[in-house]
Amino acid sequence: MKPRFSVVIPSFNRAATLERSIESVLVQTYSPHQIILVDDGSTDSTQKIVSKFPKVTYHYQKNKGVSAARNKGVELATGEWLIFLDSDDELLPNALYDFQKEIEIYRDVLVFSAGYILIQGIRKNEFIPKEGRYIGQVSGSFVINRKLFLKLGGYDTRLKFGENTELFFRIEWQGYQVKKIFKSVLYYFQNPNGGNNNLTNVTESLTIILEKHNHLLSNRIKRIYHQILGVNFMRFRKFSEARKHLLIAYKLNFKRLDTFGRLFISCLPFIALKLYPESPKN
Repeated sequence: MKPRFSVVIPSFNRAATLERSIESVLVQTYSPHQIILVDDGSTDSTQKIVSKFPKVTYHYQKNKGVSAARNKGVELATGEWLIFLDSDDELLPNALYDFQKEIEIYRDVLVFSAGYILIQGIRKNEFIPKEGRYIGQVSGSFVINRKLFLKLGGYDTRLKFGENTELFFRIEWQGYQVKKIFKSVLYYFQNPNGGNNNLTNVTESLTIILEKHNHLLSNRIKRIYHQILGVNFMRFRKFSEARKHLLIAYKLNFKRLDTFGRLFISCLPFIALKLYPESPKN
C-alpha cells in the first residue's frame, strides 16, 4: 500500500537521540507511513542504529546541510504528504492521525501547521497556533503536500537558519492557504548546539533571505532581520556593519526606541563591548 505520509528525518551525528525520534514515528496511531533517514555525513554510530529498524529507508550522503538532506529525502519519498522531523525531536503518538483528520476535512488545503511542546531541560512550554498569534514554524509541526513542495522548489540549500520560515514565505506569497491545527503534534527539544544558536549561521541566512526576498518582505520583518544582524555584527566586533543594519532597521520604523537605542550603542564601541559579549568562533 502506498504510504499516505513520508516522514523525512535528516541527521548529522545525532546517534544519541535518533532512536527515540524513529520510534516516535513507528508508534503512530495512523498508518501507512514511510520513514526516510538521510544521514548527512555522520561519523558516529548513526548507520548502526538505523539498521535496527528495517522499515526505515536509509540514505547516506556527504555533509551538505539540513536543507539539502531534507530535499534528498523528498526525492526518495513516495507519500502524498511530507513531514520533516529533526533527529532529536519526537512526534506525539496521534500526530499523523491529527493531520489526516484535517486533510480529510479540508481537501483543497495543501499545508497544515500545528503546535508543539518545547522541552528545555525539565521545563515544558506549549505553543499552540491561534488566530492573530504568530509562532515560528518548527520541523515536525507541519505537513505539506509533496507536489506543492516540489513546485515551490524545495528548501533553499544555502540556508542553515530560518529555512522553514523562508519556505512558508514562499507558500504565502504564492497564495496557498496554511490551515492551523489548534493542538500540539511534536516534542521539540531545544538543542544548545543547533543552527538557531550559531550566530554565523543566523547572520549568513538572514542576509540571504533579505537579498532574495527584499521586494516581498514586509517592513516589519525587514526591521526585525536588520536589527538581529546589527546586534550580531556588534558581537562580531564589526561595528560599521552593525551601524549599517541598525540604521536601516530604524528607518523602517522611527517609533521603535529599542532599535534607536541599539543604533546609538553601535556608535559607541566601548559601551557595546560591555553590553554585547563577543561571539565565540562558530
